[in-house]
Amino acid sequence: MMNILIYTKHWRKGGIEKLIAYLIEHSDNRYNFTILTEDVPDPKNQYELPINVRIYFRRYSPFTDKNKNNLRSAIKNIDPDVIVVMGSTREIYKISRASIGLPYPIVISEHNSNKEIAKNFYNDYDFYNAVRNAADLNHVIFSSFAEDYPNKDKVRVVTNPILPLDYRASVSEPGATKKKIIHIARYDLNQKQQDILVRSFSLIAQKHLDWELHLYGGDWFGGQQEIKNLVSKLDLSNQVFVHDAIENVGEVLSTGSIFAFPSAYEGFGLVVGEAMSVGLPVVAFADCEGVNQIVKNGYNGTLVSSSLRDCDMFSQALDNLMSDEEKRKEYSINALKTISDFSLEKFISGWEEIFDEAFSLKGKNKLLNLSDIEQHYMDVVVSGLLFDKIYSRTPKKIIFNKVRSIIHKLRLQKLARYIYRKFKK
Repeated sequence: MMNILIYTKHWRKGGIEKLIAYLIEHSDNRYNFTILTEDVPDPKNQYELPINVRIYFRRYSPFTDKNKNNLRSAIKNIDPDVIVVMGSTREIYKISRASIGLPYPIVISEHNSNKEIAKNFYNDYDFYNAVRNAADLNHVIFSSFAEDYPNKDKVRVVTNPILPLDYRASVSEPGATKKKIIHIARYDLNQKQQDILVRSFSLIAQKHLDWELHLYGGDWFGGQQEIKNLVSKLDLSNQVFVHDAIENVGEVLSTGSIFAFPSAYEGFGLVVGEAMSVGLPVVAFADCEGVNQIVKNGYNGTLVSSSLRDCDMFSQALDNLMSDEEKRKEYSINALKTISDFSLEKFISGWEEIFDEAFSLKGKNKLLNLSDIEQHYMDVVVSGLLFDKIYSRTPKKIIFNKVRSIIHKLRLQKLARYIYRKFKK
C-alpha cells in the first residue's frame, strides 16, 4: 500500500477539490490517500469521501517558524510515501519549506498557467522557480503551461478529465416559452466575473425576452450578494436568477441552451467540460487560458477576442448564438465530440504513473540531503523573504499600510471595524 498525502489550501466544492475526489474514487486500491487542508470542516460544501480517507483540517497561516514546525510535525506523523501539493497560489511553497531533511518525495501540481500563477508571486520568478525546483516532480495540466519551466525534464503533463454526464441539453426548443443561458461557478467577481456576464446580458435582455440567465455557485467570497444587487439595479429580476451551489450539475446544465463562462483565468475549467458533456455550446473569453484549450472558436463555442472585461463584445457573442438556432445545434454536436479527448482513464493512469515515479525517489528525494548552499537558498529564496520585500512595495500594500497607520494614529479602530462589518453585509 502506497500512502499519498495531498495538501490543498482549500477543501470546498471547487475544481481542484473535485479532481482530488476523482483520484481517490477511481485510483487503484494499492493507493491510500490522506488530505491535509487549511480549510475548516463544512460538510454541506465539501465532497464526500470514502470513510478510510483521513482529512486533517489545520491552519498554518501566517507561515511563521512555529507554524512551519507544526506543519513539519503533521507531515512526520502522517508519514506518507509521497506528498502531492495541489494549487495555484503562493501556498504551494509551504510543504517544501516544512519538509527539508525529510525522506518524502514531493510533487507540485500547478493548476493554472505560468502567467497566472506568477501573478500570485508578484512576478518574482526567483521565488516561483525556486519553489518549483524544490519539488522532485512537477505536474501541469497542459504542455503549454510548462513552457517557462527552468527544469522541463521533471515536468509531467496530465490533463484533467471530463466525465460524461447522463443528461443531454436540448439547445433547440422551438416550442419553449423560455430558453436559458446557464452559468456555474463560485461567486468570485475577480476571477469568475459574474458581473461581466450580468452586464453583458443586460445589453440584449430586451431583444431576447424569451431568454433567461441562471447563475449557480457557492458563495466563497461574498460575491453572490453583489450579483443580486446588480441584477436589481439593472432591473433584470424577471430574466436573471441567482442561485446557490447545486449537487445535480448535469440536470441543471441539461436545462440550458448556452453555457456562458466569462472567467478572467482558469487552470482548466472543469465545469466547461461538464457543460460540453451534455452538449452545451460555450461562450468564453479567448484570453482565458485553460478554457481556450477546450473551447474551439467556431467549432464547439465562441471565444471572445477582446479585453477580459469587455461587456459589449461578450454581449455580442451571446446575441449571435442566441439568435442562431442552427449554430447552437452544430456547436452542441461538436461539444459532445470534444470530451473524448479528456477521458477519466487517461487522467487516472497518468496520475498513477506520477505516484509510482515519485515513490521510486523516496529516500533519494531532493530535500533529504541538501548542501549548506542549498539550505541557505531554501532559507532565503524558497522561504518567500525576497517575495515579501517585493510585496511590501506594491501599491496595494503601500496604501493598506498607510490607511492602517492613520486608523491607529486617530484611534479609529472601532469605527473601522463597524464600517467593515457593514460593508461585508
